[in-house]
Amino acid sequence: SVLITGVGGAGTLGRELMKTLELSLNNYKIIVTNSSSLSVGLYDNDKSYLISEAIGKSYINDILNICKKEKIDVIIGGSEPEIKKLAENYDLFLKNKIFLLSNNEKIINLCSDKLKLSEFLIKNKIKSPKTFAFHTKKDIKKIESYPVIIKPRTGSGSRNIHLANDEDEVVFFSNYLKKYNLEPIIQEYIPNFEEEFTIGILYADKGKLKTSIAMKRILEGGIYDETIVNWERTEFNQNFDDINAEKATGKYNPETKEWVVPYVIEPAAGVERGVLAILNEAYKVEELENGKERTVLSLKPHLSPIKAAIIPLKRNNKDLVNIAKEIKNTLQGLGLGRVLLENSGNIGKSYRRHDEIGTPICITVDFESLENETITIRDRDTMEQSRLDIVAVSEYFKNTINN
Repeated sequence: SVLITGVGGAGTLGRELMKTLELSLNNYKIIVTNSSSLSVGLYDNDKSYLISEAIGKSYINDILNICKKEKIDVIIGGSEPEIKKLAENYDLFLKNKIFLLSNNEKIINLCSDKLKLSEFLIKNKIKSPKTFAFHTKKDIKKIESYPVIIKPRTGSGSRNIHLANDEDEVVFFSNYLKKYNLEPIIQEYIPNFEEEFTIGILYADKGKLKTSIAMKRILEGGIYDETIVNWERTEFNQNFDDINAEKATGKYNPETKEWVVPYVIEPAAGVERGVLAILNEAYKVEELENGKERTVLSLKPHLSPIKAAIIPLKRNNKDLVNIAKEIKNTLQGLGLGRVLLENSGNIGKSYRRHDEIGTPICITVDFESLENETITIRDRDTMEQSRLDIVAVSEYFKNTINN
């Protein structure tokens, strides 16, 4: 029986551990926990418990009670705060005949402190970016070149990391972290981000090296992927060609009746990366017939942050502005997205501005609108303009956005 804590949402360590064990050929009984009732991981498993956060006074007692009730043999921490808290109580779990699958408290504390870890690496003659604490402005004298990285001494992921290009920015970002009770450190900037690697090493059986894997981070179309560049074949994996090892680590294909060992490791496609890919695909700089250039963001209409811009030809003409406001309110009321009243007074600059932010259509209210109740509609991608009755604008708008 295995207890996995912190199963959280998609992509979290705890949930990925849960999914991995579920795919195993071993018949594990998996129990999961999380501190949020909104956690999707709690509803992905047959047996789950809602418990307090790791910083709560009752956390360890809650875990022990679950272990006793479910007869747990192994505990695996699924979040950084829980891994640390569980490691602090290693002996307590051992006393209750429960094995905690974790590094010891000393290693966890060392790796959680970026400054201490840097000092440890340097002491052991392992190349590492120069890192030191920021206490006062005097510490800035230690900086040999810019830019530098400003980040919290503790914490995980890429949260609160800043790139400082000069002394003023170092002071600003460091004081910003201090404001939120985060101890800032200054770290040497390594510019060649294309040579970023993730190294995974497995030690077991009282410190014996079992296997290691190196993955290089590659950016393709705005989406990061981790690709294996080196796999050290040690005792642990030297028998991968053997069918028994394949059954233990692979996946069965019922069509070919073969066992396959997957080679794709840690794919990632977060929201930020997806948005970056869309923006990268939509961004264009076009050369016009008059020799000038225009920048345009050719987003699909349903992805555009502003669906339409209503532009009165003269911003100080009340009649034109009132008609523009009525059209804006009508289109906004359809609930298809944001409609903007662009009252800058310069029609050409307004068109270019909305080309750059991806607004699919611009609607111009001019003096002809006062005479025959028509407006000019301009298409972002083709730049073509056409006249349309005001009463037909809503239908045109709906067809454009929903297309």
